[in-house]
Amino acid sequence: MNFKPRSGYCLIKRQEVEVKSGLIWIPEIAKRKSDKAVVLASSARKCKNPDVQLEPVVEKNDTILFHQNAGQEVVLEGQTYELIHEDSILAVLEQ
Repeated sequence: MNFKPRSGYCLIKRQEVEVKSGLIWIPEIAKRKSDKAVVLASSARKCKNPDVQLEPVVEKNDTILFHQNAGQEVVLEGQTYELIHEDSILAVLEQ
């Protein structure tokens, strides 16, 4: 896949949420989305000075923590991804 997000945006793939089996059935709509994801693509940020470009906050393959409701769902080549602004990133998780 060849995808380059606009300035200040990142393409991410949410990680699956662990589902624990129990006695209570929870409908699909009530299940919580994961707030962890892997960065697949990021872009340089713009600066007020047009001659300066800032480095991306995250790099490809970084695992991040982000606002749960942030981003726009995107379908590329049959796969579902999210496009989020870098301001929505709360932390980069070190492994």
